[in-house]
Amino acid sequence: MRSRSLAFRTDIAEFLAYLPALAGTQFQYHRYAGAVRQPGSANDIVVSLTSFPGRFGKLHNCIKSLLGQRLRPSKVVLYLIKEECRGIALPDALTRLQNTCFEIRFVDTNVRSLNKLHHALADFPDHTIVTCDDDKLYPADLLEILVAAHTRFPGCVVCSRSREIVLDENGSVAPYRSWPMVKAVQPSMSLLPMGVGGVLYPPGCLDARVRDVQLFLQLCPNADDLWLKVMAVLAGTPAVQAGPQPRVYPSIPFWNGQKLSPQNIWNDGNNNALTNLVRHFRIPPEAFREPAS
Repeated sequence: MRSRSLAFRTDIAEFLAYLPALAGTQFQYHRYAGAVRQPGSANDIVVSLTSFPGRFGKLHNCIKSLLGQRLRPSKVVLYLIKEECRGIALPDALTRLQNTCFEIRFVDTNVRSLNKLHHALADFPDHTIVTCDDDKLYPADLLEILVAAHTRFPGCVVCSRSREIVLDENGSVAPYRSWPMVKAVQPSMSLLPMGVGGVLYPPGCLDARVRDVQLFLQLCPNADDLWLKVMAVLAGTPAVQAGPQPRVYPSIPFWNGQKLSPQNIWNDGNNNALTNLVRHFRIPPEAFREPAS
């Protein structure tokens, strides 16, 4: 598990990087958010994300970074859980952003970390969906880069940050912490897209069981990246990283202690989740290594 000193240093580093990044977000929002969508833009792209009350105070900054894309999506949808928001007033800074492009939708079903894609799959089954996290400030070229890679590799899940799933000397999947960051642009079944960097899902790229709420909550309730990877493997869909280097985006320093990464990485949450998934779906380890055809 991460030490307190490491967690403190990480928080400080994120805070120091946040203010300059926030200034950049404000600039790109005012420059691009009001632009008229041009022919050839991302007319069929829906950006989907979720959040919870502990992050509402600064959430508008993430939304501004998504509205301020050079390649404008057809819609940005924020999914919020009705029960979590009962009796809570959304900040004016967030609600003022609503327009024909940005929409807030309240839903009943809470699928935890999977909320950012689960509801969008039902609402926009024929659209390409890009999922994003609510604690990042995304640069103006996020969608531009993902869509360019999607055009080049139309049958792939596309990401800007990923790890390579590796096998150990016994042919079993190695522990998550040993998976290296990917530094190549090559479609493969071994790539694990990391949701924090934004991930593009073309229509039909995931197995139909992706929306099995009870199964997700039973097998891996905190590991949506692994659940979605397995759904892609079951559908025979490879993944590709949009550029040769994994991209890192500035974090919004919420400082509320509600992060999944320490639990999943340092407390073996990801290893346990993948074990559950592989056993349930009877996936052989080599399924994560077969090159894309």
